[in-house]
Amino acid sequence: MKKSARQPAKRKEPGLLLPHTDFDGAFTAGTVFLEGKQEYEMETLKWGTLVVPSGRIVASDVLMDPSRTKPFERVVPQGKYPVTIAWNGFANCAMAVRFSSRKAVRWEAATRIGETRVATSQSDPPCFGVDSGMAGFFDAEAAQIAARNENWNAQFDTSQHSITIDHVSRAGMVWCFSGHGDGAYPCYWGLDGSGTAVCLVADFLVLVEGVHDVHVITELYDKVGSELADPWFSQFDCTKVRLQWNKKKNEFRFEYRCARDLFEVELLNGKGKRAGLGGVSGAHGIPGDSNCIQYMTRVFNVMNDKKAMLRIKAFGGVRALRRKA
Repeated sequence: MKKSARQPAKRKEPGLLLPHTDFDGAFTAGTVFLEGKQEYEMETLKWGTLVVPSGRIVASDVLMDPSRTKPFERVVPQGKYPVTIAWNGFANCAMAVRFSSRKAVRWEAATRIGETRVATSQSDPPCFGVDSGMAGFFDAEAAQIAARNENWNAQFDTSQHSITIDHVSRAGMVWCFSGHGDGAYPCYWGLDGSGTAVCLVADFLVLVEGVHDVHVITELYDKVGSELADPWFSQFDCTKVRLQWNKKKNEFRFEYRCARDLFEVELLNGKGKRAGLGGVSGAHGIPGDSNCIQYMTRVFNVMNDKKAMLRIKAFGGVRALRRKA
């Protein structure tokens, strides 16, 4: 089977991507967001007070050991700060700690101590994990006290929005149910014109929609047995992208090396219809290692359909839902 040269594909710009909720709208009562034909009218709920004597804040699953999550890198003045919830009538959309009445003019992904800013791209901002469906903001010193007491959350009461952990400083935690439940959620600093933090927001990704970048590899027959020199994959730090066909097993295989499983892959026949039977998707290697081999196989004879193609969909981040005019 012959190898064919491929010209670098011109990638379409996806337009302006906001990697988070439109926080200005979310925390303004009466704002209406549109998701298809669905409309969501926002309410702002006064939720409690976060006491921060340490100047550092931790975002964590409420029922996990909060010391497993490092504090945010940015330090805020010691004080007591109001916490508010952006509610769309169905779910908590975001939770904010406000340090000032000044307006945020820009938003910055909140990195934790030791995290690099390389990880703050639009498609992959730093996140904290939630497995209990409940997310909290902790004072950092209170989080350490909680970590030393296995039963600290025995006092947890879902009818209350906060817990005092350090009974000397009154520092503790303020929590809420996290959006649609378990997941990984990013936080953002709202900054004023001077770069001073006026608020910290946990985004529960309710008022956003996913953006995907679709890439098609055509004429698979000509490319089987070769390594694809396709610049589209390099943007995701993927290497060794290969197409293979085992004639004896009649098995087609697409694979690449990357630290993460990034793509949804469909095998299509020459008419653009889904093709292939059975097959599996998986990985060989250690997750997080750039040499981990991600793969997808299908029972399919590429010799019988030389115009078959792969349609690959990559997650390209999120954008905020539109406001109703």
